[in-house]
Amino acid sequence: TACFALAVSRRASPALTIGQVRKRLGLTYRGAQQNVEKLVQARILREHTGRRRNRIYIAPEIVAIIHRKQA
Repeated sequence: TACFALAVSRRASPALTIGQVRKRLGLTYRGAQQNVEKLVQARILREHTGRRRNRIYIAPEIVAIIHRKQA
């Protein structure tokens, strides 16, 4: 499914936007938004900006791993 493809593709970057998901997976904006929301509900992604538009979603566990490796 698109949601699985998105979760697997998180290896490339710990942050993404709906527009990036749309382009990467060839989805409509709404389709990308729905798949990101599924990952937010599963606590795989978290909205980072607090804005209504131009939101950035992060994968907190990937960020934590990156910070541990840098320390």
